[in-house]
Amino acid sequence: MSYKRLLNIVAFILLALCWMTTTVYAAKPTIYVLDLNYIHYMANGPRYDIAHVASCVQGLVNRDAPRVFIKIWNDPWYDRVVESGGLCEGWKTTDIGLGALIDLFRDRINGVVLYDGNTTTGVISTSLVATTVAGVENGIAVRKDTSAGSMYNYLVNDADGPKLPVLFDLTGKFTGTGTIWQTSTPSTGSAKCDAYIWAKEKYIDTGKCDPTVLLYTLDLWGIDESDGLRSQLFNLDYAIKKKGFCFELSPWADEAPNDDPTQTLGADRNTLLSILNACNTQTGQKEMIKLCGFLNWDIKYTNVVTRGTPSIHTISQSETTLNTIFITYNAYIEGDAPLPSCMVNASFNDGLLAAIKERRYIQNPPPTYSDMVAQGLIDGNGNVVEGNYNLIRVLGYDGPAWASYTMSAYYADPNRGNVNMHWELNSNLMDRGSVQFDYYYRHKTPKDFFCNSYGGAGVVCPSLLYGTRSPSGYPSIVDVWIKHNKDHNRLVDYSIAGWLANPAKGNLSTADYETAIPAHGDGIGAGVWVYIASPFLLDNVPIIGWTNTHGTETFPDYPSGVHFNYWTSAYSPSDVKVLEDSYADSPNNHRFLDMYTFNYLLRYYLGGSNNYRTAWVSDTIPRIMALGQTYPVTIAVRNDGWDTWSEASSYRLGYAIVPSGTEPNLADYNAKPRILIPGGESVLPGATVMFTANIAAPATGGKYDLYYDMVQDGVAWFREKNNIEWKKEIIVSTNETYIDTDNDGASDVYEQANGLLYWHPDDYCSIADINCDGKVDTKDLFRLAENWLK
Repeated sequence: MSYKRLLNIVAFILLALCWMTTTVYAAKPTIYVLDLNYIHYMANGPRYDIAHVASCVQGLVNRDAPRVFIKIWNDPWYDRVVESGGLCEGWKTTDIGLGALIDLFRDRINGVVLYDGNTTTGVISTSLVATTVAGVENGIAVRKDTSAGSMYNYLVNDADGPKLPVLFDLTGKFTGTGTIWQTSTPSTGSAKCDAYIWAKEKYIDTGKCDPTVLLYTLDLWGIDESDGLRSQLFNLDYAIKKKGFCFELSPWADEAPNDDPTQTLGADRNTLLSILNACNTQTGQKEMIKLCGFLNWDIKYTNVVTRGTPSIHTISQSETTLNTIFITYNAYIEGDAPLPSCMVNASFNDGLLAAIKERRYIQNPPPTYSDMVAQGLIDGNGNVVEGNYNLIRVLGYDGPAWASYTMSAYYADPNRGNVNMHWELNSNLMDRGSVQFDYYYRHKTPKDFFCNSYGGAGVVCPSLLYGTRSPSGYPSIVDVWIKHNKDHNRLVDYSIAGWLANPAKGNLSTADYETAIPAHGDGIGAGVWVYIASPFLLDNVPIIGWTNTHGTETFPDYPSGVHFNYWTSAYSPSDVKVLEDSYADSPNNHRFLDMYTFNYLLRYYLGGSNNYRTAWVSDTIPRIMALGQTYPVTIAVRNDGWDTWSEASSYRLGYAIVPSGTEPNLADYNAKPRILIPGGESVLPGATVMFTANIAAPATGGKYDLYYDMVQDGVAWFREKNNIEWKKEIIVSTNETYIDTDNDGASDVYEQANGLLYWHPDDYCSIADINCDGKVDTKDLFRLAENWLK
């Protein structure tokens, strides 16, 4: 009997068994590891095609859960995500090739989207337009290279390939003349821009793209980059997963861009504004837009480019102008800047965000007043001891690629743990960089502290969030920006902004600081384009400017008085150690402090109060509740302030339950009973108190946000003192077992009670559903038969 005939018989038997049983298995999900390190040694074209196709497939397969992890660059992050305590500890691993991956998940792939194959004769923007289309249409973007052995031929024509249908062929469709293909819109005078306008009308204007996710990234010009990672193709899986919009355009109207020198003057800029305006039309100008990417200053639109005619504008001018446009159109920037501009596995990381929200990431505790006295910072009379108090700022990580690779190298420095480290790791990177955040927090030492870098939870210039806001002319987005910062900061216990800057307008105003204060109540550092004569308090938040220019190693050494110096001169723990050691022989009492000791001491010295501070340690509030049912819960809160909490002093815990996306007001909090400190206990600074309460679910089903906050009744709520309250997302249903978030047939309640993942469908599947797509199909059965015959 032939193997093929035997295979058919076994598959038929399995099909009959599947009709008779609903057997399921519960196990850890599988990570399919695609090792692409070999492409470094390939020619530019094949390397580019493999990278682009792999990113598209990864984004599609990871859309509803993290499954595919690409190994490239021999980085350490796979080992870190599966290590003991890692987000994927205990998950199964399967090495797989690109062809086998496409075959395994063929049901998720509708076909291919073809784009021009040559940077000289084709339209370079079609590579990014094809990526946008592929994300929406569940396709793979591939360069139309008709030569033998090409990726295009393998996917579409080869007998041994998957023979995918062509969904769209974008080659030759955009000419820069007449009417734009498939529209009634006149050409922009640029084939490059026409392609973007076509995609905007077809996918943003119709609501098919996510208008809050944009990728500004290298187009087909990336095929000529000798370093395959510089092509930035491995950033695109995130765009595919999120159905984001991809583009790259010049911000200038006074010159033609070097990648499209014959276009009508201003076509790039007008197209850029049109795309951003279309996104805001979809959001009603009421949401922040995530802009992943950065000006590729060494390749396009600056005076240092080596390809085409250099711009008349400098790197700084082009960067500032481009970012000004983005921010006035309600976008914050995640700076995938050259050179580590390639963030691999962002779609995988983003899929772990639910796991991140189940953990609590708490900073090391700030010092109490008694700690300050014991450390010789405050004397017995309550005065700050004379000396030079120094905080050393290290490199800011406002893009996930930098946080993944550059910070990773410095985190392995042998002096980490010996010196206080001021890690500026923007909290908005939590989705594309979830694995990195988790690793850094799990492995932090008592001397590692974290805060936001440039602008807050994303790069912005605060003065562009309100006022005239040219060129968009939009109304203020400050309230939305503050909420955005709070939502990100609370997940990682952030309360400090290490770098607030305003390159668009120079010095910061009171209104500029007020965009950051509510989410950064324990300190703001300001530098570059900003001059601050001396530290000051604003709404009880200490604000200090950089003492030196980055790279200047001469620092103040005052012989008397109290002086606070905020230095920006280091990258690694060893750099910090060298700086500290250089002042070891100074007689002028140099103290090198962590960011919380520095800011608490500065606030105290300036006459402010270190009261009303918390860390939200944990709670047992259920994520799913039944209508009107009451649940006993516990909530652990650490006193990070200098005040002692007690019932006698009217310190209590308040909570509010409001519809999802709604921020509670005072009436919402007062509608619920206060939760008292147990047993007349006094909660000293640095101590943790465990509150217990019975919380009733709302009487109407739906999604809600449960907020809780400390209050000293009759005096102040802690959030009024710029201490971020905690928020818990809950779902209310007529029956707890009705909620199945991952649609795997098992309720969330069942999965959480049995150690399974309510957000990942692959840990609870039919025995014959090999690829966990929710269907037992012929392909699944033949795979199962092959496995059994082996």
